[in-house]
Amino acid sequence: MWLGAGTLLSTAMVASAIVPAMDWGDEDILALAALLLALCGGVELAVRTVPGRPARTAAILAIVTTVLLVFAELAVGILH
Repeated sequence: MWLGAGTLLSTAMVASAIVPAMDWGDEDILALAALLLALCGGVELAVRTVPGRPARTAAILAIVTTVLLVFAELAVGILH
């Protein structure tokens, strides 16, 4: 999971340097890094601490949904 997050972050960094249409600044890369850290850390914490498969699945689903909602809000402002 952490390797996938690092790969995604590295891909975004390289793409923002190469592809003119992806105009990301340093703050955008840092925001993505923070979101990926929250996602991976939250999922790892849920896997290690939440007992029972249904509760663990619900916790992971809540974490993923929250991170996606924050990402969408930062990207296009869906809550406005």
